[in-house]
Amino acid sequence: TAEVRPLGAKLQPQVAGAIERTVDYWIEPRPGGTSFRIVHSGFPCGEQWNGMYQAVGRGWQFQARSIRHYLERHRGTPRLTALVRHKYPLTPAEVWDLLMGPAGLASDTSMAGASEGDSFSLCAATGHTLSGTMQICDPPWQFAATLSNMNDSVFRITVVATAAALTVAVVWLAAYGLPEETVKSFQA
Repeated sequence: TAEVRPLGAKLQPQVAGAIERTVDYWIEPRPGGTSFRIVHSGFPCGEQWNGMYQAVGRGWQFQARSIRHYLERHRGTPRLTALVRHKYPLTPAEVWDLLMGPAGLASDTSMAGASEGDSFSLCAATGHTLSGTMQICDPPWQFAATLSNMNDSVFRITVVATAAALTVAVVWLAAYGLPEETVKSFQA
C-alpha cells in the first residue's frame, strides 16, 4: 500500500516535494500460528529523519502487539477507543516525567527496570487505578499495557518529538466489552 496522507506528516522534517512511503504486508501460515511481517519503506536518509523513523518503528512495535492481543483475547468483540493528544513546548524526557514520573501516574511506584510481562498498578489523577501487565516500557517514548481491571483493555502512552520543536503526548485506550460510558469517562 502507498500512504495517501504521509504518516506523521506533521512530525516529519519539512522538505520540498512529495515523499511517498509504502507499507508491504506478508501474512503466511506457519505451524501453530501465522506469520505477519510488515515492511514500511521510503524514509529518506539523514539525521533529520532519524527521530521520525524511530517513532514509526515504535508505532509498529505497539501495533503488532495490539493486533496479537485482539486476536488472542477479544476476537470478534467491538472495540471502543479513548484518545487524548496534547502538544508541549518541552523535551520528550520532560513530558515523560510529567506523565509517568513522581507527579504523574508513577507517583507511588517506580517504573525503573520495568519490562514486558511485569505486573503494575498506577493511580491516575482521577483516582482510578490502572493495573495489569506491561507490554512495552520504553522511557521516554512509550508505555503500553493490558489493563486487567478494565476487561483486558489496551492502554498506551506515547511521546513523539515533532519537527517543530514540540513534543506530542498521546494517551490511548482500546476497550473491549466495556460500556461506552466507561470509555467516555476514561477519556474525559
